[in-house]
Amino acid sequence: MNKLLMVTMLFFSTLQAASIKMIYGSPIPYEASARFAFEDMPGNAHDWIGIYKEGDASTFGNLVKPPYYTDGAVSGEMEFGLLSVGNYEVRAFAANTWTPLATDKFVVVPNHDLTSISSVKDVYSTNEIVKVNYTTTTAGVGANWIAAFNRGASNTFANIVIYSYTPGGYTNSLNLGHLPAGNYDLRLFNRGEWTPLDTTTITVEGANLDTTIRLSNNATSINSDASLRVTVANMPGGNRDWVAVFPIDAPNTFANIVSYVFTRGVVNGEVNLGTIPVGNYELRAFAANSWRPLVTTRFSVIGDDITPTVNSKYPEYHAVVQDVVAVVDNMPNDDRAWVGIFPVGARNTFANIVVYNFTRGLESGEINLGGIPAGNYEMRIFNANSWVPRSTTTFRVIN
Repeated sequence: MNKLLMVTMLFFSTLQAASIKMIYGSPIPYEASARFAFEDMPGNAHDWIGIYKEGDASTFGNLVKPPYYTDGAVSGEMEFGLLSVGNYEVRAFAANTWTPLATDKFVVVPNHDLTSISSVKDVYSTNEIVKVNYTTTTAGVGANWIAAFNRGASNTFANIVIYSYTPGGYTNSLNLGHLPAGNYDLRLFNRGEWTPLDTTTITVEGANLDTTIRLSNNATSINSDASLRVTVANMPGGNRDWVAVFPIDAPNTFANIVSYVFTRGVVNGEVNLGTIPVGNYELRAFAANSWRPLVTTRFSVIGDDITPTVNSKYPEYHAVVQDVVAVVDNMPNDDRAWVGIFPVGARNTFANIVVYNFTRGLESGEINLGGIPAGNYEMRIFNANSWVPRSTTTFRVIN
């Protein structure tokens, strides 16, 4: 009977496909805490995880750090703190045993060894996506960014050909996107900084994409009550390629966008930019994460410019107990036109929005924006995918 029990226990123990791995991959910098994720542990209170120098025997005396007990957790994460430069193994054990259920090797390196960027290829064609590998001392999503500049160009926003924030991890890769023919520097930066941590060079050869953009009706103008439908051809095909409307000759900055839309991988097809106020504009098409237009064309919006309006239902609200209500009129029949609340005088940026709501096609009526803290505010209405307010009003919230 005891033999049968032992065989049964052995059988079930082999089903335990325990695993352990570095959360951000290897190598990690000397100044970073070692973090791990474990899965499919047996579930005993004294299951444990230990760190050893690579190749050392699994003994108590060889532990680099005190053991981490899972407290019965089958899966989870843990942190061991800082480690000296060297090669290590993290090992997972069942309670009161010294035979690892799972292991993962990793390396701790000096910080200066962990900042680099390289390209998968030295030479690309214009129809290929540029792919880069990087290592960094900051592992969080978006902690770094990578940009392509024309060879030798200074580190300014105006000189960026294409860029992307890093997806996380000390060591990872990302697809930067398509580039026109030319010679480029690929540069790795810390978020919010303009001094490169490392640089590599690539060359892009071949004929540039003959991207075209036009109004879908082949006209040069539309009526103010019509949606702007645009036909694109020979776009790069990235999910975040985009098309935008700007005032004529306005710089390519976010604040100048009248309306925009991502093409979501469309190479040849149509996109809808919603209704646009009366005026003269430029349509500009961009590759993903780029502020350099692939192509530009001009058009006009004509007709009666029926100006949307927004008013606060009440000039004053009580915090917590009263919801703020916007009263809109003459809004475009567009699901993604929107109303936003901003502190008085704040710029039209996402970071400054206190609360917002889409009109969902409502042309005239009330929109509930919920309760907000005490303060002085502006209520602003926008066309779909636009950051240019059509109408503004002020109100306040008191305690």
